[in-house]
Amino acid sequence: MIFMFSSKLRHSNSKSFPLVFALMSVGYIGLACMLLEERINEGISLYKKGKKDEAKIVLDESLVTCDELINMKDVGQMGHRKDLIWHWKGLVLEKLGRATEVKECFDKAKELGYVEE
Repeated sequence: MIFMFSSKLRHSNSKSFPLVFALMSVGYIGLACMLLEERINEGISLYKKGKKDEAKIVLDESLVTCDELINMKDVGQMGHRKDLIWHWKGLVLEKLGRATEVKECFDKAKELGYVEE
């Protein structure tokens, strides 16, 4: 299992956050989602601190990872919350200044059952 994980991490051609991609690849979707949430929070924090170049890199990786998770057939099954991933994608797009896509993401999250806290 460790070999398979490290192999996925080393040979990833994804533009997503490599550790999250590796976890997704070996079936640890829940842990991948937790790490993605932390990564998004890090990007938003960098953005708020005025470190926009660093934030853009983190948020771009997070956006790709959100898309990869949304497109995985296992996500949405086994208790994984696709609605939450759509919400995260909306937050990332908002910080990246892509307002035209934000509403679509938040609407999709609500359609799938997301309720703001």
